[in-house]
Amino acid sequence: MTSSWNDTIQALACKAPPFFAECPEVWSMQIESIFESSRITDQITKFNKVLESLDRDIYGLRTSDYSPARRNRTTE
Repeated sequence: MTSSWNDTIQALACKAPPFFAECPEVWSMQIESIFESSRITDQITKFNKVLESLDRDIYGLRTSDYSPARRNRTTE
């Protein structure tokens, strides 16, 4: 298997914990640890995994303003 294929499998297998609004610092450390142990380094993959873990109250914020994909399109 290629490195790219392994990276894809790792990203699909990675399950981000639900966002812990009472202590976001702990949640942030936890998800970074999960990314590291899953060998996920791609920023867009990390961004997408973080969005997956947010509930609707948090996700309702203007997340599109912070999208790496959107930011890349506007700077090209």
